[in-house]
Amino acid sequence: MNRNRHLGQLAAAIGAALITLVLALGLLGFLTAEPVNAQGIARLEISPEAQTKYAQPGQTITYIITVSNTGAVSALLGVQLEVGTGWLWKYDILSSTHSHPGFEFWPGDVSTEVVYVTVPATATPGTAGTSAVSHWLVGYPESRVTSTMTTIVAGAPPPQARLEVNPVAQSKYAQPGQEITFSFRLTNTGEISAMLGVSWGHGQNWLWKEEEQNNQTSYQFASGNTITEILYVSVPPTATEGTQDNIWGSFYLLGYPESRVTATMTTIVGEPPATECGVIDIYVKYTPSTPAEGIRVHLANEAGQELTNGTTGADGHAVWYELEPGTYQVWPNVADGEISDPVSATLQVGCSYPATQWFEIRPLPMSVPPSGLVVTGPITGVIDTPYVFTATVTPPETTTPVTWTVQPSGGLPSGIWTTNGLTTSVQLQWSFVGTQSVVFTADNGYGVVVSATHIIDVRAEIIPINGSKIFLPLLCRGNCQQPTNPDPPVP
Repeated sequence: MNRNRHLGQLAAAIGAALITLVLALGLLGFLTAEPVNAQGIARLEISPEAQTKYAQPGQTITYIITVSNTGAVSALLGVQLEVGTGWLWKYDILSSTHSHPGFEFWPGDVSTEVVYVTVPATATPGTAGTSAVSHWLVGYPESRVTSTMTTIVAGAPPPQARLEVNPVAQSKYAQPGQEITFSFRLTNTGEISAMLGVSWGHGQNWLWKEEEQNNQTSYQFASGNTITEILYVSVPPTATEGTQDNIWGSFYLLGYPESRVTATMTTIVGEPPATECGVIDIYVKYTPSTPAEGIRVHLANEAGQELTNGTTGADGHAVWYELEPGTYQVWPNVADGEISDPVSATLQVGCSYPATQWFEIRPLPMSVPPSGLVVTGPITGVIDTPYVFTATVTPPETTTPVTWTVQPSGGLPSGIWTTNGLTTSVQLQWSFVGTQSVVFTADNGYGVVVSATHIIDVRAEIIPINGSKIFLPLLCRGNCQQPTNPDPPVP
């Protein structure tokens, strides 16, 4: 009897312990589980979370941010703006799938917002101002997200690694067994100079070769430099009409993967459609940058009629025309203070492949006046013998053209002419003895005129004496007896 009572007490104790353990585990789970409200998880996302821009004193710059409700809760949208330096700012909503902060912000809703920051005119270069925008779903503080905007005064942005390729893509038609040529330009438009990396790819494995024309003097691809790439593609004699091959070149500055650009060239076997005949691609490179008003190109047909049906390319450096086959004249509109290379071009447009023309527009070079003039030529001579005298302007950067004047002595006529170089020459001879001079003057129209005088001693003739030659001055007057050459001495 006592034994059964003890067993009952033991069972009751074990049962109570089990209940306590279950309750404890349940409480532990309740304390550690992620809190979930009746409506689901409240979550916002903001992009970008941080931005940095550079500005000059007095400048207003713009920051764009996007807020999205990526959770399952809809609630009022709270917003808070903070400016650490007290700089003037303005906040606005660009677009939204809801009405305005303060109204219900539903799951999936997106709000695009803008913050304008004005740098004080008295801001010290090198200082920075920080602005921040925070959003949350009202009643759900865990949903708060913040975007921070840092404005640095008068600092130059970090150097950018940037390449530009033109054209990005091109297509040409060819016959089986034909070799055609593609060309494109690669320009380092960033501020970083680095070694140039390249990788090539192709689809059909048709025969092709690449040739590079550039002004590089080393393996470094310097900022501002341009490479012209030429690609020769040979279509196999057995190629079927309608087939095509894509070849692409991918370029980048080593160590800067963000600089990668790709040029794609497509070769199609067969004749081009009639609608693709008469195509002109015009590429214009502006140095230092493309003007705000866009590309300025004129195109005229053989009758001299100017055509205006060009379409500006997406890359902002090209204009494209679809025309009847024929001969066309094309030239850019060069503004004051600019020069074009070339000035104009004549394009023969047909159906075999598009005609392509490049222009480079750059500022006029700085006007450099001459600072010196150097004259070279003989310092001794004989009568009735022509001699060449050469004048060279310094420095080598002197702006051309240069207008020259030459004034020889002894009654010889003077002269004046203009050259596109920094050197000129003149040939002179005198028919009587004496010290003669040649005076050169150079002027390029920029306020400085330089001159130099060269002296030559003109003698009667050269007399060999004892195996050597000397100049013999003509000392007699009137009818002079010419000297004779003596016999050489007998050794």
